[in-house]
Amino acid sequence: MGQIKVESAKGDLVLIIEPEETPDDQPASYYNVSIMGSGLNATITVYDGMWLLGVTLWGFFEFMNLHKEGWSGEHIRRSMEEDFILVATTDKLGKIEVRIILDKITLPTPWKLEATIYLYASQLPEIVSQIRRSCKGDW
Repeated sequence: MGQIKVESAKGDLVLIIEPEETPDDQPASYYNVSIMGSGLNATITVYDGMWLLGVTLWGFFEFMNLHKEGWSGEHIRRSMEEDFILVATTDKLGKIEVRIILDKITLPTPWKLEATIYLYASQLPEIVSQIRRSCKGDW
């Protein structure tokens, strides 16, 4: 499996998602999520069995790709343990704001990071394609 990189259209932030290696017929349940840029370098290992419920990371980006004209309110994707959350909003003019929340709740040093990346609707087909190439199964 490969690394998924989502680069912000504004600034230098990059969201990197790296699924674990799994047998050929199984989607990943664990992956590393990193936010890098602007003096940030944070990584968290996330458990995510949400694909068992039909809720996929691919689906989060595919929804935005299918609704390039925009949608109302927030479009949200949470990992099973809610330590990785994506919240997308749109201006309905092709600009998308994706708030990324990493919440490492394990002791002895819990931490939380929120960062925002900015996308144009024109970036979404490549992001969806990258996820499809990088991930197995329905992840």
